[in-house]
Amino acid sequence: MKNRLLPLLYLALVLPLTAMAAIYQTQDADGNIVFTDTPPSENAEELELPDLNILETESSRPASAKVASHKKSAEKRSYDKLVIDTPANDSVIRANNGEISISVVVAPPLARQDTLHIELDGTQINDGKSANVTLDGLDRGTHTLSAYIRTNSGQIAISASRVIFHLKRHSALN
Repeated sequence: MKNRLLPLLYLALVLPLTAMAAIYQTQDADGNIVFTDTPPSENAEELELPDLNILETESSRPASAKVASHKKSAEKRSYDKLVIDTPANDSVIRANNGEISISVVVAPPLARQDTLHIELDGTQINDGKSANVTLDGLDRGTHTLSAYIRTNSGQIAISASRVIFHLKRHSALN
């Protein structure tokens, strides 16, 4: 019984493909061009279609190729820009509560396996992923900010230029 069903199943799958192979072009009564897979009249012209362009996407690749291409893209990843955006270099910030916002710009965006390190006066102040940090209770005086991106292999991919800023707070004496 199974041996008889197999050829019928094959024909059921192949026949629709052969029926859809021809495309016809004709004009309707209003002069509009119509495309169809069945010839509506004798004056219908069968069209030769060009070969399909096939674009390979992530979902069409085998899993092993996806992993290999992901590793290659991670290894080849390079950063064009790493800049400490705020505060500006040599700026004076007046904040009586010692609160400052630090913002770093990374281009292209930080890769998942890489980490962004922001340091204030030589001490790391972020979690390795955040490009925005807010500090509270910072002492008045001159401070130095630095930032760099470390790859998953431990190498520094790019470093930002250091930024020096001056925090001004009211003194209890004045």
